[in-house]
Amino acid sequence: MTDLEINGRCAKAMGFIAVEVNIHPISKKKYVFIQCGPDDGYTYGPLHDDAQAMALVKKFNIHCIRKDKKWWANCEGGLFKNGALNQDLNRAICECVAKMQKEKA
Repeated sequence: MTDLEINGRCAKAMGFIAVEVNIHPISKKKYVFIQCGPDDGYTYGPLHDDAQAMALVKKFNIHCIRKDKKWWANCEGGLFKNGALNQDLNRAICECVAKMQKEKA
C-alpha cells in the first residue's frame, strides 16, 4: 500500500470522510484532507503525526512491541496477519489499521 492509501484507510477507520488525498506542498508529506466545516478543514496524516497515531492505538487497542530495532503492532484479539512490523512506530501502527480496514472491505 502507498502512504496515501494507508493514511486514507486510517482516516476511514477513525470515521472521517476524506475530501482530498494529496501531498503537502511544503513538507512533501502525504496526507488526507478532512472537511470539518464549510470554511475549514483538517490534515490527517498519522504516518507523520504522533498524536494521530496514538489515537489509532487507543481506539483499536493496538499492542506495540519493540524487538530487534523494529516495532510490531497488532490489535488485541486481532488476527496475526493484520499485524505490521516496521522500524518506524507510526508506520507499524498505521499499517496494522490499514490492513484491518482492507480486510473489512
